[in-house]
Amino acid sequence: GAFISAPADVVVVRLIKQQTQKSGDGDGEKKLGAADMAKLVFEEGGVPAFFRGSTERVLYWAPAIGIFLTAYCQIRHALIAA
Repeated sequence: GAFISAPADVVVVRLIKQQTQKSGDGDGEKKLGAADMAKLVFEEGGVPAFFRGSTERVLYWAPAIGIFLTAYCQIRHALIAA
C-alpha cells in the first residue's frame, strides 16, 4: 500500500510544501493544482521522481500496519470468543 500510493503522496507533499513556502514579494507566483504538480514532478525527474522516498515510506508503514493488524486481530478474537 505504501509503495503503491507513493506517486500520490509525492504530489500531495509537493502541493503542501508549495502552500507553506513564503515567497519574497508574495505575488506573481501561480499556485499549481494536482495535475500541474504531477506534470512538474514528471518533468523534473520522470517516473522515478514519483517514487522518491518510497523506501522510507514502506519502512515506516510496514511495522505500523503489522502492529495495528496484530492488535486488531487479538481484540477481535477476544470479543468473538466472549
